[in-house]
Amino acid sequence: MSINTGLTFITASDDVLTDKVKRQALNDVLQRLAKASEWAKTHPDEYAQVFARVNDVPLPVSQRLHGWGIESLLPVETSDVNAVQGVDDLFVKKIFLHKAELRS
Repeated sequence: MSINTGLTFITASDDVLTDKVKRQALNDVLQRLAKASEWAKTHPDEYAQVFARVNDVPLPVSQRLHGWGIESLLPVETSDVNAVQGVDDLFVKKIFLHKAELRS
């Protein structure tokens, strides 16, 4: 068991999801992220250069990180919840956190 799942989640409150304007803005951001992700996948060299510059890391570090994969925008699945719960369980076992249950 690892102490990090490597997963990143984009979340939104019910207030955002039920507000037409805010939901539209969120949808716009998600579409832009998807487009940027596609560009990164089809332009790996250019992406590595941009990532290195923006994050102030050496190009070889950026290239290695890119080699591990580019983020994808996908719905949360049961395996994701289980992975996060596994990290939580490990932290509880090692007494880094008190027991908390994830809500689906």
